[in-house]
Amino acid sequence: MRARPEGTTSYTFGDSEIASERMAIVARAFAPTSRAVLASITGPAARVLDLGPGPGYTTELLTQRFPNAEVVAVERSEAFAAETRARVPAATVVLGDVTEALPVGFDVVYARFLLSHLADVPGTVAHWCASVAPGGVLVLEEPERIEARDPLFARYEAMVAAVVESGGADMYAGATLARLDAPVAFRTVSSEAVDPHISAGVAAEMFWRNARAWDAHAEAIATRTEIDELVANLQERVGDPALDAIEWRLRQVVYRRTDRFA
Repeated sequence: MRARPEGTTSYTFGDSEIASERMAIVARAFAPTSRAVLASITGPAARVLDLGPGPGYTTELLTQRFPNAEVVAVERSEAFAAETRARVPAATVVLGDVTEALPVGFDVVYARFLLSHLADVPGTVAHWCASVAPGGVLVLEEPERIEARDPLFARYEAMVAAVVESGGADMYAGATLARLDAPVAFRTVSSEAVDPHISAGVAAEMFWRNARAWDAHAEAIATRTEIDELVANLQERVGDPALDAIEWRLRQVVYRRTDRFA
């Protein structure tokens, strides 16, 4: 088992009120695909670990899917940890960094849209595997590709990928997951790219809030005037029902621990 990854990054979109708003929209948009992959998990689940839940929407999903399980969430942001506690009182919320020491012995370990904000995807995955109990699973969801046919969304995607990259991470961590072999003592149960069917209007709702929440890395990518213009143009697209403006591919991977670490 590898040591925890070095060179970890900050969360590009911050933990402000507007970042929380954006994550509520993300939660609604991606709930169907997340529920589908969680529904595929078989076997007993007495203990469940949610990594980097932000304001707790994924923790809520996990408690709904595994109502009899002990659910633990590890969140670095004090503000988001407080939101998670309020949203899911039954969960235990631990203030901590997912790249550092984590609790162990979980039947399900879950992370959504977290690897795309961290350096060293393979090393981080290996680190998280240490929290999985024998027979348990590690479930990951990450963007693999977002191709915009619309010039406005293409401009946004180029900017956000550059902002994330400038912070030391890869926006499309799902592409790395697609190429990754199962970690030591694990087998790949499933690895699929799915289309979450996000409309232009919902994407615009997420994207303008992202641009408003970008941290200091954005200053090296675009001027404040350029970001303000991008935000205004995205706000005009909120409500657009078109499904052909952006092609999404979301990578969902399930690894199961076979018995013991080699």
